[in-house]
Amino acid sequence: MKDKSAIIQEAQKFAAKGQLDKAIAEWKKLLDAGKDGNVHNTIGDLYFKKGEETESIESYTKAAEIFKKDGFYPKATALYKKILHIAPNNVSALIALAKLDAERGLNGSAVENYLKAAELFKRDANTEKTMQVIEKILELSPSDVTIKMKVADLYVRSGMREKATKEYVEIASIHLMNADYDKAQIFFNKVCESEPSHARALLGLAAVEEKLGNIDQAFEYLQTALTHHPDDREVLLTYAETAIQNNSIDLAKKTLVQATSAYPSDVEFQKLMGIVYLTENSLEQAWENLLPYIDEALERECWDDALGFLMNFRKQYPEPVIHRLVTIYKALGEPEKLVPELKDLASLYLHADSHNEALQIYKDLLDFCPGDESVIHEINALESELGIAPAPMAEEEHADHVEALTSQDDPVPDDSVGPGENLIAPEDSDEHDLLAQDDQDSHTEEALSIHEMLSPSFDLGGTTDDQQELEVKSTEHQEMSPEEFAEKKAEGDFFAQQGIADEALKIYEKLAAAFPDNNAIKEEIAKLGPRASRTPAIEVQQVSADELEVIEEHSVFPEGPDAQLSEDAPQNDSHDLHDIFNQFQDVDEDYEYHYKRGKELKQKGKLDEAIGEFQRAAKDPHKQMRNTSVLALCYMEKGDYQHAIQEFSKVIEKISPADNGYFNVKYELARAYMGNKDYNKALKLYSEIQEESPDFKDVAKTIHELKSLTAGTGIEQNTKKDRVSYI
Repeated sequence: MKDKSAIIQEAQKFAAKGQLDKAIAEWKKLLDAGKDGNVHNTIGDLYFKKGEETESIESYTKAAEIFKKDGFYPKATALYKKILHIAPNNVSALIALAKLDAERGLNGSAVENYLKAAELFKRDANTEKTMQVIEKILELSPSDVTIKMKVADLYVRSGMREKATKEYVEIASIHLMNADYDKAQIFFNKVCESEPSHARALLGLAAVEEKLGNIDQAFEYLQTALTHHPDDREVLLTYAETAIQNNSIDLAKKTLVQATSAYPSDVEFQKLMGIVYLTENSLEQAWENLLPYIDEALERECWDDALGFLMNFRKQYPEPVIHRLVTIYKALGEPEKLVPELKDLASLYLHADSHNEALQIYKDLLDFCPGDESVIHEINALESELGIAPAPMAEEEHADHVEALTSQDDPVPDDSVGPGENLIAPEDSDEHDLLAQDDQDSHTEEALSIHEMLSPSFDLGGTTDDQQELEVKSTEHQEMSPEEFAEKKAEGDFFAQQGIADEALKIYEKLAAAFPDNNAIKEEIAKLGPRASRTPAIEVQQVSADELEVIEEHSVFPEGPDAQLSEDAPQNDSHDLHDIFNQFQDVDEDYEYHYKRGKELKQKGKLDEAIGEFQRAAKDPHKQMRNTSVLALCYMEKGDYQHAIQEFSKVIEKISPADNGYFNVKYELARAYMGNKDYNKALKLYSEIQEESPDFKDVAKTIHELKSLTAGTGIEQNTKKDRVSYI
């Protein structure tokens, strides 16, 4: 057989003479030696010159597949475009090109090609294929109103009215969340034109009218929805909530009687009925209805939800209320509020002649107020009365025990740093803590107003299990497998790299309790230092002045509902007192306030409100990357992977592999892509991390699992970088 050069020369001679068949035959000889995308491409060109389009497309397709597999995405893209130039309706090329565009982050182009493919499948009455392509489109642009409108139109023309209606409702809901009430009305009405009794559309129209201040019109829509759907949970819940918010208590009560009949065990309806009874000052009935909701909130560790309601009943039902308050204050690590409650509980037991119970409470009190003479006196008196010989704790042992208990979950604020920032020392301990509460007497806490009871923090729309759980440390030894240890260690390392020292310490201390002889954990704890003994901090941001200017110019607020402020900072057209106050404050201090406020809300599980605060803190040009990283972590915890990707991407653009925490941020970005089911992008990032840092965390294992996950699913596993080449 001739060598490669001789074959190419012979093929070129035949082509120059117009002997295309002989030229093709010569080029095909090179395919015997293996797959070569360039050879297939050349053969395709020769077939195209002959006018044999089918053979040309077949050769181009083979070339594109080879280039794609080898990571030459630009070449593969060019070949698919050559195919579409010959045959614009080649649906296979459209879909292949759309996949390539999506993998390269060109979502707009990908959606355009998917839409063309869907139109072709619709034309051929291939409903199954049409649906598959539409699902791909919605995955790429789940909140893009323009795309959703095109999809809805496609559904209409395909005779899929129900799916079209669903898209129109979602489009209207997006406009409603963005306060574009006119457009929201248009699309909700569009649904009602074809389906006048559509529940979600009617509820949407009611919400629009309520936002516009047209309460009577809102109730008309709600009444229509209730007439058509008398047992629909969402309709009943919305109707009752709206009635309470607008002080239509009788109407709310009537609706809730109907609702509790249909849903007798639903704690959300019981909660609303309890609120109604509170407004009527019917405390016994209010307690009966609210208690199931309060106890469920305690189980979910939503402390604020439970606390707000409990304070309404402290005088009426002191013992059960105090028991629950003790649970809350212990979990929150607030001894200044816990001690008075324990003393009151002990007094209640004494008056009820329950001396054994009172004695136990007083002994528990010593853990939180050691040396309190009145408590010691009560213990001695009760032990004497009960005939119990005192068994005093050794002084050193008692001191150690008290220190361990009082240090649990101590909410000492830290001044964390993010990627590209070095923590030299924590924040100045004299800095005014805007989050501190001056009221040290838990008995003076006010019961919540009706508006606060119905605020988002009270989960009127239903709760999820994704809310952050507050960690309550235990001094007891915890069993932990090596796998669990590695996973928790990696989590602690990430928090430490991001400068979120308190969270890292919590994890390291748990690991130290489970593995007391592990020197590596001891070293990590020593590096961070105890949370209660930080020294003032000076931070150095490793970003140039030019980069800071770029950061300042671009808003980091994502569009949509997540960009709204927390309930503690209402928005209006005029400057409120908070805004006026901020005009006289140092800008950095104000940003730091929002950062600390966000941390406090995140600890309490109020992710939406925390996100709002971190969005504002992320505008700080000096600590933007730290604050943006924490914002991204909030989105991750909420399961909003698209916004997490957006924020982590902002951070990764501003740092280099040489910066502190670079690989941690890249690792979290990959995790966000995993959560968003963008497996190809996740695999690419994990592979890049492995290339630079082969032993980083669990990257090797994750890559293996990802490849297994994507095997046979049609998701490309190739992670090679594009190389510059031309066809």
